[in-house]
Amino acid sequence: MRKMQFVKAVDDDLDFLAEVVESILPLYKDLIPGAFERQIQKFRVWRKFPINYEIWLIVNKGEPLGFFGAESLDSEVVYLAAFYLHNDYHRMRLGSMALEEFVTDLRGDGYKELLLFAHQEAYWAVNFYLKHDFEMVTANSLEIRTYKGGILADYFLPKPILMRRFL
Repeated sequence: MRKMQFVKAVDDDLDFLAEVVESILPLYKDLIPGAFERQIQKFRVWRKFPINYEIWLIVNKGEPLGFFGAESLDSEVVYLAAFYLHNDYHRMRLGSMALEEFVTDLRGDGYKELLLFAHQEAYWAVNFYLKHDFEMVTANSLEIRTYKGGILADYFLPKPILMRRFL
């Protein structure tokens, strides 16, 4: 039985998305100055979704906890562009449950690999993904840009670690 639901985000959810990003801003504001503030502004002021990927709300017992953004890069590979829980729900294993259910869904859809970037200094994020069977592929910018024929060339983050999980 599913514990989490994933509901495609719509325009009415933009304030919630901004609230989630705002709740985790203290974790990232010094690592990526201005990036999360710009994302909050896009959601709150510009009322704009990212154009490269779809956003899904993570819902538990009818309560939205956070969101993830993902894009299929080909028939076997998915890029996880965002995975954030509101700070009020950290350290409750809810993120772990949501990630594992997402992986189960991807397997069911025939995907073989899940990729993401973590900031090199976001040790909490790197450790979270390592605990969930991700491996560090590389932190080398050239290797990232050429990975699998350049599949990630359009997706970049300052000081990235490319991480993957085989499904």
